[in-house]
Amino acid sequence: MINDSDSRLIILKAMKKEQKRAFSRITLENFEKPYFIGYVIKEYDSYNIWGRYGALFLNSREKTRHMYCEVRVGSHDFDNTINGGVPRKVLEKAESHKFLQGPIENNINALRLALWRLTDLKYKEALAQYLEKKGRMLNEVIKKKKIPDFSKEHASHHVDPCRPLTFDDVRFRESVRKISGNFRNCRKFINTWVQMMGKKETKFIVNTDGSEIITENFYHVFGLHASALADDGMPLNLTRNFYYRDHLEIPGDDFMERERENLVRDLSNLMKAPLLDPYSGPAIFEPEAAGVFFHEAIGHRLEGERQISSEEGHTFSGKLGERVLSPSLTIVDDPSVKSFGGKSLLGSYLYDDEGIPGQKVTLVKEGILEGYLLSRTPVEGFSHSNGHGRNDFYEFPQARMASFFVHTSDGKSKAELKSLLLKEARRQKKPHGLIIRNVDSGETNTSRYSFQAFSGNPKMVYKVNLSTGRETLVRGVQFVGTPLTSISKIIAAGDTPEVHNAICGAESGWIPVSAIAPAVLVEEIELQKTKEKNKKPPILPPPAIV
Repeated sequence: MINDSDSRLIILKAMKKEQKRAFSRITLENFEKPYFIGYVIKEYDSYNIWGRYGALFLNSREKTRHMYCEVRVGSHDFDNTINGGVPRKVLEKAESHKFLQGPIENNINALRLALWRLTDLKYKEALAQYLEKKGRMLNEVIKKKKIPDFSKEHASHHVDPCRPLTFDDVRFRESVRKISGNFRNCRKFINTWVQMMGKKETKFIVNTDGSEIITENFYHVFGLHASALADDGMPLNLTRNFYYRDHLEIPGDDFMERERENLVRDLSNLMKAPLLDPYSGPAIFEPEAAGVFFHEAIGHRLEGERQISSEEGHTFSGKLGERVLSPSLTIVDDPSVKSFGGKSLLGSYLYDDEGIPGQKVTLVKEGILEGYLLSRTPVEGFSHSNGHGRNDFYEFPQARMASFFVHTSDGKSKAELKSLLLKEARRQKKPHGLIIRNVDSGETNTSRYSFQAFSGNPKMVYKVNLSTGRETLVRGVQFVGTPLTSISKIIAAGDTPEVHNAICGAESGWIPVSAIAPAVLVEEIELQKTKEKNKKPPILPPPAIV
């Protein structure tokens, strides 16, 4: 527990007092009282050191607090939420936005006043939603199997010890100057930068279930970026981010310089690489790319709200107990795991943003669908959260991935996977095979009102000669696919899983996630041309560097 000298007690005290007062007194005549009020305050202490050309462009230290209030009217069985919270109206008026950012000082009066105003606005919004939902029920078909709108959960009580955000400001500033200045010989590059950034998130949760939680989360980022134009004017860029949960894990300048040299080498090779024509055929996704592949093709489609929302495609709804993957593959999401293979996992946490302990969930076992990622929005067959309700600042919490593990019972070596790739490409009478080394970003569409598809933007793609096995770097493509078809075409998986940390955006905002996956060989993946328009290079060359 925390001691009386801990200043965080003031924040918790303000939240508890205002929540108790609001829950007992807020009401409008002839309208429903709230049955649930929850407060979340996220305090961020962050630093950002960003430089180019050997000079600092940004050196900032910032503290912010963001306030979230959830008010539910009606009952656990039927309340104001619509489509499992997707979509849900967000406070958009300028008046409201003032109260989404809280005071950065521990002034109990200021904190309570901000919470009071935000609660008033959210209560009015909840009543309007509740009446609108009741009106909709006049025309909607009521399902035979009734699913509650909100789960009943036990209260949680937890307080992390208070720790400061530790970083070596002097060292990091000098590192950014030094490493960014080492790009000076890359005169064909248009833009380069180096960044050191870190953040401490202190999360305060109080709700009418009785939960009182304070957790602290840390991460640091070392980032590199470079962009250039190929001879034909195609824009090319590479970004490499390295994430660490503890400041003691941050490597020294030797590591940073090696990664800068690797980035320079890869971008220089990309500038000379030939274009690849659209392609459909076998490909190996190496571990980082495989993590993005599984995240986009299957991960988002196993999030709970997507199983019940009328606006979703329901890719895996009603498929519990059915085979959806190869029998050799098992998928687990486990927020409790802090590191893997010596690397910190960005997706780890103790409690989700609804105050529920993060729990290990087996989603697919030996190819059979066993479960979903769940927030406090129940899904048919699942009445409780498994601790995956997450949001960013003011967005409504939804079930999201945390640390997404893909396991295989029949892992192949790198050489074996490549041999199988060549064999499959010959069987299909393709001119070559493909190896996708890494992916810059991905996206997926799960809506029923559009095509069920996903895509990714690979940066390092290699064409593999079927006779010699020689790998040739190519450029200018992105992969696309439909989820059920793509995952059904997995032929084999590698024996060495690796970590891919990233920040994932969806309806409930941008959150940190991890994917831990081995390489996979797929029977067929489609690559199409990228959308970038070719550009002219700068009219003048860069100035001479003295």
